Amino acid sequence: MSNLKDTILLYGQSNDLKSLRKLLNNTAENELISLMKKNIVSGSFVQLLNYILQGLSNSLSMNSKKLNLTIQTLKALDDNEVPTSQVNDIVNYINADLPKYNSECLVEFSNFCLESLQNNKCNQYSWKEIFLKL
Repeated sequence: MSNLKDTILLYGQSNDLKSLRKLLNNTAENELISLMKKNIVSGSFVQLLNYILQGLSNSLSMNSKKLNLTIQTLKALDDNEVPTSQVNDIVNYINADLPKYNSECLVEFSNFCLESLQNNKCNQYSWKEIFLKL
């Protein structure tokens, strides 16, 4: 496991949201995306995603970073063989987090979803599950 992943899981499991938020704020977006892509098929990914979304959820300045991580997570689902139950858990966490996005991010996320639908880029999950929340 990576040091970043271990640290995120440690802060999340110990409910240390202040340290988690500081860590995520100071971590480059591309590093978080790489971490998520590498771990999308691991059994601890849903927990990792949950902690990352928790750590970014209360900060308006983090909305763009959170949006990009969410989009990259959905893309990674289509690029990897992920068990259906894990896909459902990931989509449920994303759905639960959508109300926390600002309006600009919701528009961008909606555009991504529509483009993916039009280009038939969704093999692992059902778009209707996400669109019900939008």
